[in-house]
Amino acid sequence: MKARIAILFLCAVMLVSVCAAASAVTVPNWKQLDLERPEIPSMTCKNDGTTQTVTLSEPIDWMAGIWNWQWVTAEFTDGTNTEAVLDMKANDADNNCQQGWGTYAGIWYYDDGSYGGHYSGAYEMDYAYDVSTKDGVNVKYDNFGRPVYETVTDQGTEYFGNGASEKTTIVYRCATDSYGSRIFYVDEITEEYADGSAIHARFSMNGDATHLYVLNADGSKKILLERAPEEEPEEPIEEPIEEPIEEPVDEPEVQEHCVNWWIAYSTPDEEIDVPENGYIKYIEGEYIHHVQIGEDIAVYTDEEFDASLIPANGWEWIDSEGNHHVQLAKDVSSHKAEEHDDSLIPEYGWEWEEYTGYKQVWVIDD
Repeated sequence: MKARIAILFLCAVMLVSVCAAASAVTVPNWKQLDLERPEIPSMTCKNDGTTQTVTLSEPIDWMAGIWNWQWVTAEFTDGTNTEAVLDMKANDADNNCQQGWGTYAGIWYYDDGSYGGHYSGAYEMDYAYDVSTKDGVNVKYDNFGRPVYETVTDQGTEYFGNGASEKTTIVYRCATDSYGSRIFYVDEITEEYADGSAIHARFSMNGDATHLYVLNADGSKKILLERAPEEEPEEPIEEPIEEPIEEPVDEPEVQEHCVNWWIAYSTPDEEIDVPENGYIKYIEGEYIHHVQIGEDIAVYTDEEFDASLIPANGWEWIDSEGNHHVQLAKDVSSHKAEEHDDSLIPEYGWEWEEYTGYKQVWVIDD
């Protein structure tokens, strides 16, 4: 209880400090602002092993594919600016990774400080395409053509109560909520003013600001709000209301059958084919923590090794003798969320979290 009171007191002090530091600045909740997320083109992606062909639902101004943080401008195939191509095979080879992936490398040492070797690998980025629309919206799409970030600019807004802006930048971000659905929310808002200063804020999915700072014209920065995620308040316990007992009514049993047994929980409902007399059933699951380590699948001398020997989901590390170890992830244990503890992760190991829920499509029989 004392800890909870201390946290509430700290939040109150922080909010008071915001007012004291910049009396004109208010901390908005983005859900209470007059915001309208822009309409953007939909994207479909196809590849034949060599060329990636991207089709948009409407003309755009510009597009690039992204490999390891390198932007590669796509070539439009005709004058409509709705279809473009990227040389997937050449860019994979040039960047030593697939589109929408980044690479990493480093050196590791033994506990006594002696050189142990170096390692490298690949990780999936948040997005694989960068697009500028005809309306001036910047959109980042993932490898499946799904929008991930949308950035719009405006002017004359007063979201922070600090006067009208010369330029306002709003970033919408897509994230997965606790039900496994993809939801867009306002991730960032920045207002720039005529005197050269700016106010920047970050937000959570529930609308609350989590980080807010002022950037002065001289380049100095002052943090006005920095808030850790708060626990959801407990729902109040309501006394049951006695309702009059009604006689049960016999209703005809609904006959139905499943037409699609397993669909990944993260699949957006709008992408699921549902018949006119059907519906989507949500099968709730649980969170499982998978603990993994890297396992050698091959070891090569420096003369034998070639980057093409690394599989798409693998990596390499080089030991102190110069040998190249090609590895894939190996599961060592799996735990339910309530059983998991970070002490179960071995040295040089890691974990990934799986949600076992899924969706089904059911059809009501005539």
